[in-house]
Order: sequence, then structure tokens, then C-alpha cells
Amino acid sequence: MEQLKDSMFTVLDDMDDSDYFNIITFSNAVSHWKPENDRKAENFVQGAQKVIPATKENINDAIRHILGLQAGGGTNINDAMLEGVKLAEYALQNEKLPQEVQSMIVFLTDGLASSGETNGNAIKNNIKNANSKLDVPIFCIGFGRDADFNLMKDISEQANSFSKRIYEGSDAALQLEDFYAEIASPLISNLKFDYVGGLVNNSSISSTSLKTFFKGGEYVIVGKLEDREIQDNEVLSIKVIGDGKRGSYERNIEICLQPNNENKIETEQLRIPIIPPSVCVLPSSFPPRSLAEDFMQKLHAFINIKQLIKESDLSNEEPEGPHRVEALKLALENNFVTDLT
Repeated sequence: MEQLKDSMFTVLDDMDDSDYFNIITFSNAVSHWKPENDRKAENFVQGAQKVIPATKENINDAIRHILGLQAGGGTNINDAMLEGVKLAEYALQNEKLPQEVQSMIVFLTDGLASSGETNGNAIKNNIKNANSKLDVPIFCIGFGRDADFNLMKDISEQANSFSKRIYEGSDAALQLEDFYAEIASPLISNLKFDYVGGLVNNSSISSTSLKTFFKGGEYVIVGKLEDREIQDNEVLSIKVIGDGKRGSYERNIEICLQPNNENKIETEQLRIPIIPPSVCVLPSSFPPRSLAEDFMQKLHAFINIKQLIKESDLSNEEPEGPHRVEALKLALENNFVTDLT
């Protein structure tokens, strides 16, 4: 419990006036926190949903609330998660958040699901269904050995987010040092990459969309070009679109493709600088690679296998479903050990 409180202090301390928040506490039941000024208001309604500006006064009031929390009762993960999704939905539907603010859920727990719905698969399905329209990122933090971290990890992954485990007997604030810094700076939402033209084998491309791109993050897409000879001056065109803080984001990237025989550049030739034309980006040239260094095919298979298995799990696909069949084929071709092999 002390580690959980330390983590809450870390998250709250990193907020500024542009942020909005609420705190949902749960044991057997679920309840919403309200600032002291709201509780004194004449129109105060117990348990009403609300997002609260992260003013200094509200942050201090929230810290006092956290200091008073006591462990007790069960752990109703299902209802707490669903309440968090409802709150995000309420904030978006009632336009309570500025356009540049990205909704997200940070879920902290130190226990197993022991109250309400306790079946892990049912909990995941309930959250997936509730979050299907909004697709709100859910970042889970599990504390100690009693937390069901596998469940936390699965919940975060199906929301295209990540989870973090805080180990016992250590400084939780130190372990979370970079956590809030990473999730506090969303740059682009609904990011999509479109490979234009007929150069790319579309069936080979990994996922080309991302719900939220955060500052300092990276996103890897792998795929294959069509199996044919590349001609001089051919260009791979990529259109990138998304929603930025100041409106729509759009960028067009063009990559010059060298003919296949240009990949056999001698090492001595690499000393001569190659100036790319202004219209497109020229791929980097490297000395010949060893077999161990030539890993691009393995990377392509690895990322696609992970995504295919994830899509299969999210859609409750049958064992012989198309995603699993394709993942198994890639795993066997590239000698990867997976749950399917």
C-alpha cells in the first residue's frame, strides 16, 4: 500500500495546470474522489463522474485523500476498470476536456481480482467491449508478488498501451521516474501510415496505425517490397496522417529505391559521399553484413507473429483461424518458438 501511495504522489507531482484527472478507489466497491470545494458545493452529488483540473489546490487535496487510504476488502478490478472507461467516455462526450488533452487511464493495483468478476478472460473481454469505441490507452502498474501482472499486461496490450511492474522492497518513485514523463506528452493521435503505389506487398506489412504517439517514442513498421526488379528512379511513397495538438497532421515521405545491384557496393566506394536528390530520402548504404547482422527478415517475422497472435486473442479466434495459421507459418519458416509451435 505504501508503494502504491508513493506512485500516486509521483504521478500527481508531475501534473501541471494543463492536465485533468480524477481518482477512482476500489475494494469490493468503487468510488470517485471529489475535491473539498466540490464536496461543499450545494449541488454536490455523491459518486458523480467528473474530470478535475490539476490545479495546485486540487493536487494537494488529492494527496491528502491518498494519505488517508487504507487497505481493506476485496479487489474489484473489473468494476474499477469499467468505471475508468465510463469516466473517460463522459469527459469526451460532454466536451469537458480541451482538444489537445488525450484521455488515458493509469491503473494501479497490488492484488488479485477477488471481488465482483474474478475470471481474467471475462475481465479482459468486458474492458475490451467497453473500450471498443473510445480506444482509450490503459497503462497498468502492478505492485509486489500478489498482483496479477499477466492480467495487467494483457489489459494494457489490448488497449495498445504498456504495463509496468513495481518490485517489493524498492523505491516505487524511483522505478516510475520516467513513466509519467513518457505518457504525459502525447504528440499525435490516430496515426496512420499509407504505402502508396504498387511497390509494397500489402499482405506483408505489420500494423500501420497507432492510437497515440508519445514524445520520445518510436514506432516500427515492417514489410516487403514486391518480388521484382527495382528500376532506376523508383520511389517508395508513404503518406502519414493523424490528429495533432493544432489540428490535422499530414506528411508525405518519399524514399528513393536503389536498383538491386546497387546493394553490392564495395566498402571502398562508401567513402565517397552520396548526395540524395531533393525530392526523396536516399536509403543508407552500409558495408556488407554478416549472416548474424542480416536480421531484417527475422525482425519482419517477429513483429508480425506478435501482432497476429494479439489479433487472434482479441478476436477470440478458433485454433485454426487465419491469424494463427499465418503466425504459425512465419514461426516455422524463421525458427521461432511461440505458443503455437
